[in-house]
Amino acid sequence: MKLASITAMLLCTILLIGVGQAAQRRGQWQLLGEQSVDFKSDHDRIEVKHRAGPFRELRIEVRDAPIEIRDMTVTFRDHKTFKPNIRARFRDGHGSHVIDLPGNRRFIDRVDFVYRTIDRRQGRGRVLLYAR
Repeated sequence: MKLASITAMLLCTILLIGVGQAAQRRGQWQLLGEQSVDFKSDHDRIEVKHRAGPFRELRIEVRDAPIEIRDMTVTFRDHKTFKPNIRARFRDGHGSHVIDLPGNRRFIDRVDFVYRTIDRRQGRGRVLLYAR
């Protein structure tokens, strides 16, 4: 009888820990991918592994050098697309931009960018794509 009680308590503890960790992860940003940006107008695609999601928001983060994003297209699992009005310059090379996705939580297949690095003296910029 004691063994059954101890086993039941242990299983409940493991279950509660798993539920708590899952709830904590829901609000955290997940890195979907990153790309280096050339100095000329560049087109790149970030393929999202395992068609990740569902997500409500995307965050674009820029590192290493300033870049200009001219266009962005998000393709969802159902092949519908979303083109946020993102034309922006990330001057300091360390900016970020949050985009709300339309509708309810969505599964993402890929994201296409048209962008370029602005300042050759600072080297090539990198774009990191996060979602939650």
